[in-house]
Amino acid sequence: MCSRMLCVLLATALFSTSQASIAAIQVTFTRLYDTNTTIPGRTDKFAALSEPAFDNDGSVVFMGRGPATTGDWGLYTDIGGVLRLVAGPNTPIPGGSGTFNDRLFRYWLDMGEIAFTNGTSSHGIYRYKDERIEVVADKNTIAPGTSLYFTNLLDDGFWPSISNGQIAFQGGTGINQRGIYLDNGKRQTNPVLACCRKIIDRVG
Repeated sequence: MCSRMLCVLLATALFSTSQASIAAIQVTFTRLYDTNTTIPGRTDKFAALSEPAFDNDGSVVFMGRGPATTGDWGLYTDIGGVLRLVAGPNTPIPGGSGTFNDRLFRYWLDMGEIAFTNGTSSHGIYRYKDERIEVVADKNTIAPGTSLYFTNLLDDGFWPSISNGQIAFQGGTGINQRGIYLDNGKRQTNPVLACCRKIIDRVG
């Protein structure tokens, strides 16, 4: 054991060393986009930005909106080095009808591709690649191993995941028939053709 004075001196020395180490650490942050950033294709600036996803190459995807508090949210990315709109309330839904919902985007990013869902009546899983939106699965797609169409692709708040060009997602053909699916990376125009393969399912 050390004497009281020696213990105090040792503690002071350790605290001083720790403080010096903390002071020596420098953290640098890079501003990507904020409320001073002009919205792509518009003249006004972002009023709000949220929920970014980040890729290893430095590109991001996020939701943003202008001054309007409703009906103005969009999904944006800077894949390729240029900030652009992926989808918004004025973007037609491929393979469906109408336009995307302005707020209910769920998404992930990998190797220059984005997998996303949107809270629309089409209930679809989509891929954004080379500045185009493709359908992975929607209510016009027959679930593999069945003769039934997907009826729910947004249940329980699941987010799609993408890795090496393949997208995993949750889908169901009924209230008690749900599964996890992995797409085959090929766009299908015929809904009878398999969009994906089932990894695991849940009955009941």
